[in-house]
Amino acid sequence: MKPQAFLLVGILAAGTTACCPRPPVAVSTPKENTAEGVFTRLDSARRMAKANDFAGAFREFAWLLDNATHVDPSFSGVDTAYVIGEMGDLAHRYSPAREDLERRRTQLEAAIDANSSRGRDSLRRLFAINAALGEPQRNLGLVEHLGTGRESADLRWAAMSDLLDELEAARRYDLLATVDEQMQNDLAGRERHARIMMDDVVELAATYFEVLAATDRQDEAMRVAKRAMQFGDVAQIRVQLSERAKRAGANDLVVLLEHLVP
Repeated sequence: MKPQAFLLVGILAAGTTACCPRPPVAVSTPKENTAEGVFTRLDSARRMAKANDFAGAFREFAWLLDNATHVDPSFSGVDTAYVIGEMGDLAHRYSPAREDLERRRTQLEAAIDANSSRGRDSLRRLFAINAALGEPQRNLGLVEHLGTGRESADLRWAAMSDLLDELEAARRYDLLATVDEQMQNDLAGRERHARIMMDDVVELAATYFEVLAATDRQDEAMRVAKRAMQFGDVAQIRVQLSERAKRAGANDLVVLLEHLVP
């Protein structure tokens, strides 16, 4: 065989791509319009942020906020609980991310003002954006804006139940008193499922007790206190309720609690 033939045979046997490149090997990657693709983009955004590729991370986070819930509805809890917060972290270092969150907040507030988007998911998304931007005080203003009419009481309670710590710290008993019926119903529901949510029963009962104490409804407050003591350590609950009574300015209830028998 001629030397040239040996050379040609060797090249073909080795599968070289020197003269005739092979097509690239197909790599299986998740498509954007699948749940797998959504979470892959979330991982990608986090890696970029960690590597200080702020522009890339922002692009991925923004895509997720715009599209992920349409691709995978179960992602709605993830974007509220994580993506918005991580975009907020990015906003401290990359101004376009902050501007994007502020734009989204403006749009949500306008939709809520126009009554076109007043579901709980929209409220929670707005609360998450305010937290991410370091402006949680705007949430109380939103609750006030929802009005005090009976027709919006369920929505107000949906909003307030996510903001109980802020409302109690600000002593906004006036707002909480507007959802009395909703608190009662929620408390009754938690009591029915007390085996799996005892802490939730006591926490909501303590909130309702404090509202009643602050609005001079002592008899009702003590009845709620007695109910609360059915769901945990009586001594600990008594201390918790006493602290709530003091914050509400109802010191006379502290004495009554000391002698309350569940």
